[in-house]
Amino acid sequence: MDNIKKFFSGRWFRMAVSLVFTLIIFSYVNGTFSGNGANRATDQQLVATDSTTISVPLTVKYDDSKYYVTGAPETVKVKISGPSSLVLQASKSSVISATVDLTNPKVGSQEAKITFSGFASSITADPSRKYITVNVIEKASKKVDIESSYNQDNISDDYNVESFKLSDNTATVTGAKDLVETVDHLVAVPDIPNDLSADYAEVVTLKAVDKNGAEVNVDINPESVTATLKLEKKVDDDSSETQTKSISVNPAYTGSVSPNDYSIRMSTSSIQVTGPKSVLDTLNSITLNIDLDTFSSDGGSRTFSVTKPDGVTSITPENIEVTIKPKTSDSSSSDSSSASESDSSSESSN
Repeated sequence: MDNIKKFFSGRWFRMAVSLVFTLIIFSYVNGTFSGNGANRATDQQLVATDSTTISVPLTVKYDDSKYYVTGAPETVKVKISGPSSLVLQASKSSVISATVDLTNPKVGSQEAKITFSGFASSITADPSRKYITVNVIEKASKKVDIESSYNQDNISDDYNVESFKLSDNTATVTGAKDLVETVDHLVAVPDIPNDLSADYAEVVTLKAVDKNGAEVNVDINPESVTATLKLEKKVDDDSSETQTKSISVNPAYTGSVSPNDYSIRMSTSSIQVTGPKSVLDTLNSITLNIDLDTFSSDGGSRTFSVTKPDGVTSITPENIEVTIKPKTSDSSSSDSSSASESDSSSESSN
């Protein structure tokens, strides 16, 4: 019994008991702190914050019918901070915007404030810039002439250019006022193929130039025109030679009266025509239009103009006098008798 009592009251027993209590307290304390750490990690995940930099599209509000604005960037970089989920949403948002209001600008260089919108209240936005420097330029327009040319060397030697035309002869230029004022004219130069031997058309882009021929950067309306080139085959040297020949004049009567009721005489029954041989070869006669209603009922004389045929350079005479006289019964009988005598004479000679 004494030995047992001595054992429990001994130094080694007390040290063993102290060690057991120490281990129990250590385990309790360690478990408590571990549990608190897990809870804190969970809490941190629920309220985690983040930050990133996004590019926000910049819109400049101004009257584009009166002004140009230069110097404004397309986007503005903004650093955003806040709850991770909201930062992620903001980085993908299409409602966040940056705006510069120039609805009542002054002309020239100026500093303009950027206004941002679309951020959640719990997001902190830190833009890389809050102001931008822009240049406001007054816009102007004017109508100018179009000048055009083509390379004659590209036309076949067997052809001549009959005509060269543009679909428009003027166009309107619009741009910065100081640039528009320097525009002298527009140029349209078609790219003619080598050895061209047929009619040709091409849509040609217009270019604005100053009086020295230097290009001016302005808007042009219309931007292009159609250039049309018509060719004609060259004629032989002989056929192009100028000649003169005599051709007959055929009267053509108009009016309410009959030419059979009148004796009609022209001052000449032929004229001289002058022109290229190729044209004269196609002419053997010419028509003279005679309006009988322009004469009085008693007849008389009038002068009628001869219409010059196409391709003919001159005609002689240019006017022919026409004299008419009403036929009478005696003159008709005389005419018939003369005709009979003429026929008898002709038969006798035969």
